[in-house]
Amino acid sequence: MKNIMKTVSLLSFAALFACSNNTNDPSSTTDQSTVVSIDGLVIAGTSDSAKVEILLADNYLKKVIKGNTYSSTPAVTPSPSIAHTIKTQVKITNFSYFNKAVDITCDKDEPSNKIDVMLLGSNELGHSVLFMPNSSDGLFYAYDTVTATSAVQSPEDEIEKASVYSGISFGTPVDIMYTFLCRGSDDNDYNVFFHGNYDKNNLAISSTFDFQTNEFTGVIGVSLKDYNDAPIYMFFDKQ
Repeated sequence: MKNIMKTVSLLSFAALFACSNNTNDPSSTTDQSTVVSIDGLVIAGTSDSAKVEILLADNYLKKVIKGNTYSSTPAVTPSPSIAHTIKTQVKITNFSYFNKAVDITCDKDEPSNKIDVMLLGSNELGHSVLFMPNSSDGLFYAYDTVTATSAVQSPEDEIEKASVYSGISFGTPVDIMYTFLCRGSDDNDYNVFFHGNYDKNNLAISSTFDFQTNEFTGVIGVSLKDYNDAPIYMFFDKQ
C-alpha cells in the first residue's frame, strides 16, 4: 500500500510536466560497475506461462544508474520531463499461443518498440527521488519528493527502478498501453503489449523494472498482429 501511495503521489506531480523523447549521453566514459548488457540494461522476468528478457537500450542510463560520477554542466534554464523514453528489445520464450509453442522477439530498432518510464530511486538522505530527463543538456535531474527540490543527478543519487509510465486523471493513475511490433519463431507477426497500470477486474498492477534485482514485474500481453483475438496476458512477479 505504501508503494501504491508513493506511485500515486509521483503521478500527481507528473501532471506538471510533459513527456520527452531525448536524453543524450554527456560523457563518453563507460561505467563497468553494473553487470549489464553492453547495449543497455537487461531485465528478466518469469511467469507461469513464459519467460521474458528485456533490453532497455539506453547507454547513458546504464552509466549513471549508481549515481552520476561524471563532470557535467547543467542547463541554465532546465525544463525536465516526467517520463523518459527508451528503445526496448524483448524476447519471450517458453510461450504457448493457443497451444502452439512460439518464441517472440521484438527488435529495439523497430520504431514502435519503445516505452516511457518514470525513473525512481533515492539520494544520500534516504529520500525518494524522481529522476527527470532534461532535453537541453541530456542530464537527469533528481527531484527530491521530501524537500520538493531538484538538481542535476549527483554521485549519491541512485536510480533503483523504472516504472512503466501511466497517465493520470483527477489524481488517479490510468492505464497507458504500449504496443510493440514483433516476430515469432513461427514466422508470424505479433503485437506485444506493456501496460503502465493494468486495471482489468480492478487488479491495478503496475509494471516495473527493478535495477537492484534485475527483475521485471507486471503484465505483458501477446496477440497475433492484424487479428481480432483477445491478447493472452502473462503476469510476472518476484521470484
